[in-house]
Amino acid sequence: MSASSSGKEEVGKWAEQYRCQPSSRASSSGASSGGAGGTEAFMLPLMTLSKCKMPTESVPLQIFEPRYRLMFKLVNQSASRRFGVVLADKNSGLMESVGALCELTHFVTVPERRRLFINARVIGRFQTQRVVSDKPFLAGKPAGPGTVVLVHVCEVLAAQYGDQGPQEVAEQLQLAALEQRVWDIMQDIKGLAGKLFLAEKLGNDIFSLETRRWSPDAAARAGVATAAGADPTLMRMVEVAGLLGDAQTMAERTTEYLCSDALREVSDNERRERFSFALSRTLDFGPERLQHLLYTQDTAERLRAVEEHLLEGRAYLAARSTLRDMF
Repeated sequence: MSASSSGKEEVGKWAEQYRCQPSSRASSSGASSGGAGGTEAFMLPLMTLSKCKMPTESVPLQIFEPRYRLMFKLVNQSASRRFGVVLADKNSGLMESVGALCELTHFVTVPERRRLFINARVIGRFQTQRVVSDKPFLAGKPAGPGTVVLVHVCEVLAAQYGDQGPQEVAEQLQLAALEQRVWDIMQDIKGLAGKLFLAEKLGNDIFSLETRRWSPDAAARAGVATAAGADPTLMRMVEVAGLLGDAQTMAERTTEYLCSDALREVSDNERRERFSFALSRTLDFGPERLQHLLYTQDTAERLRAVEEHLLEGRAYLAARSTLRDMF
């Protein structure tokens, strides 16, 4: 047996191990509950992107590269339906060690166009411990004599990665006060924007669903469904492209899953972490700044970065409002 065929068989074992890996191995429940995350490593196929994805975000993708089509078919067949997304440099190919842990929620096949449409939800973060393989691996049973189905993607051994929650009561109170201060600044900005641009009072619906879902305001949270559904962007993308022809075929070609993270109870610390991420990705931060916020394991640091950005916005709107009142 040649060294190359032996290597493919070895990597194929990793692929099979990933396929059978239970979802509890890659669970997000330990990632944000006051520790650095779970210590047990798990297998994770990776997809590199030029944008940084954040927890609470939906990830709609149109997949046409053969290697990724096969990879997502493997993900769809796996017990956990988990995969990783990492920021990577287009020129050097170097990727970050901390990325977004995603769970597949929608899988739409369009075989006649040789592509897939998928939607996933970022349920946490992971840290790469070791690259298992960046070589082709066996993704399925041979289609016939002398044929194999190979996927050429990066697969890693990963571990959970989350914020270090405050341990002391004083730290918890300070974090709660910081979160409330950020929310109050958002309310000021909302009031100024309504006065300047619409001459009417705006509601909290101007904020994103995820921002409201994890906000410190119980009334704002009450108006948002607990279980996050599909990102409508995915369905619009498929329909506008006219790829499915008859509208009735959409349901026939779509496999839909309830995200395991959707109905899970979260602690106050985890809710604040998610609030900080939901705000971070809606502000005008560049990919490097977002990646830094993904790396940090301090919710307070992330909220302070958001607060600084919001204070600048409030000052600008307040100045415009004052000038308008003067003239």
